[in-house]
Formats: sequence, structure tokens, C-alpha cells
Amino acid sequence: MHKNDIKNTIQRFSWVLIRHLVRRQGHAAVQIARIRSAQMYVRGVQTARSVLLFYLGLLALIGLIMAGIVIFHVGLFYCLPWSLKARAVLLMILGGIYFVVPLLVLFFWSRDQFWMKATGADEIVENALKKKTSRKDK
Repeated sequence: MHKNDIKNTIQRFSWVLIRHLVRRQGHAAVQIARIRSAQMYVRGVQTARSVLLFYLGLLALIGLIMAGIVIFHVGLFYCLPWSLKARAVLLMILGGIYFVVPLLVLFFWSRDQFWMKATGADEIVENALKKKTSRKDK
């Protein structure tokens, strides 16, 4: 064998070995990506389940609160020694308060500014948009 034949054989062997290693690493990277995506999916399902259970509990509590308010007003209506007109005015005032206060709370909680501040997203955006100083500026 000549020197060039040995050199070509070594080069071909090296390329075959490199291609094999690259393919093997590529398959491993794809497998890792599949595992990570499956983990994220499972976390998403767990989060969705937790949110659903939270909202079901919240709906149950809201239902109990509403029932309590109705029962309270019925009891108040029958126990007060006022005229029928005065009791009706009282029920209208209380009903108005119970209608307006939740609307104000809902309006406040649904604002973007509230959520940006409550979650800390405003600071994250501010830090992301900061102009980084380069070494030349220092």
C-alpha cells in the first residue's frame, strides 16, 4: 500500500466514524426533545386539572355565598318592623351594592396593568428592553 492509500483509508474511516457519531447524537437529541415535550405536556395537563378544580371550588363557594345573601335578605325582609315600601327600598339598595361592587372588582382584576404588576411581568419586560451597555461605553 502506498502512503496515499493509507491516508485515504484513514480519512474515509474518520468520515464514516464522524457521520456515525453525528447521526447517533442527532437521534439522542431528538429523543431528549421528545421526552422534554412529553414532560411539558404532562405539566400542562396537571396545571389544567388544578385550574379546573380551583374554579369548581370557587363556583361552589360563590353559590353558597349567593344562597346566604338571598336567605339573609329574606330573613331581613320578614323581621324588620318597617313598612313594605321601606323594606323594598332597603332591598333595592342592598341589591344595587351587591351588583356594583363585584362589577368594580371584576373591572379592576381584568385590567392588563393589574396582571402585569401582579405577575411581575412588567419588571421582566423592563429588564428585557433595557439597553445593555457595551465595554466601549464604560
